Amino acid sequence: MGTSNNNVKANKKLLLLVLCLAQFSLSADIANLSISTSALVSAFNTDINQLQIAGTIYPLVGGAFMLIAGMLGLFIGWRRLLIIGCGFGVASVALTLSANNINVISYGARSLAGLAGACILPAALALVVAHYPGPKRAIGFGAMAASTGIAAALIPAISGYLADNFSWYWSFSLIGTLYTATLICAIFFIAPLHSPTPKRFDYLGSLLGATGIILTLFGLLKAPRWGFIFNKYASEPSLLPSFLQTTSPALLSIIAGIIVLYGFIRWERRFEAVNGSALFPTRWLSNSALLRGLGILTILYMLLGGFSFTLIAYLQIGVELSASHSGVIILLFAISMITFSILTPMLPGELSPKQLSIIAFTILFFASVSLWLSSSPHHVNALIYPAMFAVGIGIGMLASQAPIIITQAAGEQDAAQSGGIQATVRNIGTALGISIMAGGGQLTLESYAKQQIADHPEIHRSFKAIVQETVSLPYIDTHSLTQYLETTELDDTQRETVLDINAEARWQSFSTSIRVMGVITFLGLLIAFRLTGPPLSLPHNTER
Repeated sequence: MGTSNNNVKANKKLLLLVLCLAQFSLSADIANLSISTSALVSAFNTDINQLQIAGTIYPLVGGAFMLIAGMLGLFIGWRRLLIIGCGFGVASVALTLSANNINVISYGARSLAGLAGACILPAALALVVAHYPGPKRAIGFGAMAASTGIAAALIPAISGYLADNFSWYWSFSLIGTLYTATLICAIFFIAPLHSPTPKRFDYLGSLLGATGIILTLFGLLKAPRWGFIFNKYASEPSLLPSFLQTTSPALLSIIAGIIVLYGFIRWERRFEAVNGSALFPTRWLSNSALLRGLGILTILYMLLGGFSFTLIAYLQIGVELSASHSGVIILLFAISMITFSILTPMLPGELSPKQLSIIAFTILFFASVSLWLSSSPHHVNALIYPAMFAVGIGIGMLASQAPIIITQAAGEQDAAQSGGIQATVRNIGTALGISIMAGGGQLTLESYAKQQIADHPEIHRSFKAIVQETVSLPYIDTHSLTQYLETTELDDTQRETVLDINAEARWQSFSTSIRVMGVITFLGLLIAFRLTGPPLSLPHNTER
């Protein structure tokens, strides 16, 4: 009997290791794309805006399909869903390595990566819920959050070294190896999990949910480029009516997405009433504790996604640090995230998820202030190191607590299926964070650069006209801009002036993004104050 219990305990440990490897592979994929920014810009002769598209396609596709995957896992089993997701991950890397232009990576490979995340995340979360009941769940979620931190610690340094000394090709090959290893482990080391199967799969709900999420997020992601209300490209010839020409296509996409999502919720009510289950159980809408938990999770991934993308762009393009140096700075964030993801569930039981969330958001708010103070147009100062460590503390604490808040609020009946909505919210939050933080920064860059160049008396009139007529200015590095300026009528003095304005504009962009980060953090703090629920009491020696 003792041997059997030991085997169960060993199997659960092996299961958690495989799930952590799956989480590590997904996080490594995202971190590798971020740290490879400058290498991909150079290799494919593109700009940072194109890489922003590549960075947002993953959460866009993943967010659209995770609710579907969350229900699909109830039909085919969570183990099979995990295996399918790993297969998508391998395929995404293979397409990246064979790509001959950036569009193949942005729209093809990153779409496959989004499908990988859409399958892997709900499956991993559901398997933790199923195999780690009650308070033990905090340990499982903490370990998975720590896997994200480990990926953030190791991958930037390793990928940065490979990109600086060899080629971006090798860092993406590493990601392919991780997905392959996870696929093998999922096949051989995870036993099938038997759970009740719903009566019927919701095909119409799947279509409505995916369409609504894609339309809404696509509009949000394109709003900085197309305009939030008015169409930046309205002067271009069009066959559309005048009011549609002047209205931003991004705004129209958002409105259409919200209308479709409203139809989705109404359909889910009908489907649930007839079949007893749904992609999105509508009783969740009346569960205020669950909605607040999802709000915390959304804020967490808005901060993580927007912060990661903004910081890497600023370090590598703005102040032109090497990929290796950028990786070292991110390492501090990762180390503290790993540490506090693991330690937070082990803190005394008197501290509730509400109190821990309040502490985490408070730390993040002051960390955002420190990040702003550490930056400048041409370099970062030493304050960035404690600031990065503090960001890791806050993110680590929240990453271990948010899933607990949600599963406690959902109850055991819906805890496994809540993995789908959790995974959806993660990706939506990531896309929103990149859109709002990076988009706000881009708007600041364009406004500042255009105004400064227009007002400067020494800059040639023809160059001013070119800048003013350019609808969207790129977030461009000094070397690329220098090469472009050599083709213009500007003399050396004027070129230096434009380079200085560009450096200042990049910093203004970063400053705006970090201020937005502070506002988002404050909103998270307000939600945290409204949380309810008892402190967690971790089990001791429950398995012998």
